[in-house]
This record gives sequence, structure tokens and C-alpha cells, in this order.
Amino acid sequence: MEEEIKKRLKKFIQGKVGSVREFERGNRLSNGAVNNAKYKLPDMVEFVRGIYPDLDTKWLMFGDEATNDVPIINMFALGGSLTEQLDSASVSTLERVQTPVKGAQMAIEVSGDSMAPKYPSGSRLFCRLVDDPTFIEWGKVYVLDTTQGAIVKELRPGSSSDSVTCYSVNDNEKYAPFEVPFSSIRGIWKVLAGLILE
Repeated sequence: MEEEIKKRLKKFIQGKVGSVREFERGNRLSNGAVNNAKYKLPDMVEFVRGIYPDLDTKWLMFGDEATNDVPIINMFALGGSLTEQLDSASVSTLERVQTPVKGAQMAIEVSGDSMAPKYPSGSRLFCRLVDDPTFIEWGKVYVLDTTQGAIVKELRPGSSSDSVTCYSVNDNEKYAPFEVPFSSIRGIWKVLAGLILE
């Protein structure tokens, strides 16, 4: 693990000044100081952080797997389609939140009570994009980005292979199941975890 941390530390330094040697020279360190065994790694990390406070220690310790924040979308305030909001050009303007689950690519705040009590209004759902609709797990909850807006529903097979049936968890009769044709779906996001905000 120490060697992996050293590799990431060197990569970070190279991104800042071009080479580890240049960093060592510019900071009056001996040649090989960053990689030298006589230096304690935690001390070197603190030294580098003193110069570059933006050094992400989680990334340093765990690598790219430590990237644990995702863009969050509020369903009620969603302007345009979910796919458009998460377009690479727009995603940088979105607020980001910490995700409790590995593999999540976005979070969405639930609006309405059709999925209550499991996911009441205000809950945060952490989701991953489904690349292939044939991998939908029937009976699981998904976020569908449709031409009519984003919806959170439990999915089951439709009356034909061209559609899915959307079910609400809330058994109130006003939340009757309905079908959505695949042609109206821009994106399918599997809910990996839900966080209910008290």
C-alpha cells in the first residue's frame, strides 16, 4: 500500500511542477527524498500538503475509488431532462454530495410521496446508469428519465417487450401502475441506496 501511495504522491507532484526532481530542488530536499525510505511517508505527505493544500488525502490513500462525491439533482427543481442535467458540460455546475455506496454516479432528491414510506419526499437516492435495458432487475426501484420528466418507480415487465410497468410503493389508489414505452425513456438509473433525511 505504501508504494501505491508514493506513486500517487509522485503523480500529484508531477502534475504541479512537472517532475519530482524539480519539486525536490525547489523545496531544498535531497535528490530522491520523496521516494527515499529514510523519510517517513506521513511526514512527506504533510510536507507536500503544506505547499499544496489541495492534495486530496482520500485519493492519496485509496486512489480513484476514493472519489466519493456525486452530483445531486432535485427532482422538483429539475429543469429539462435528467440526461441534459448530467451532460458533461452541465454537471460541473451541480452541487455535489458524499455517497455512501461504491459505484454511484449521481444522487437525486425525491419529490412527492408516491414512493413513501420507503422513499418519502426529500429522500436522496444514489444511482448508477444502466447501459443496457436488458439488465433491468424486475421488482427493483429505478429512476427513469422520460420525455415527460424524471420518475422514481419499481419496475416490472410491461404488456409488451417495448415497455415497462411502473409501480409505486405507496398503495394509495391515486398511484396506480402505468406503462412507459422504452421509446420515451432517455436514461435508466438503478437505485443503489436511499438516504432518508429526518
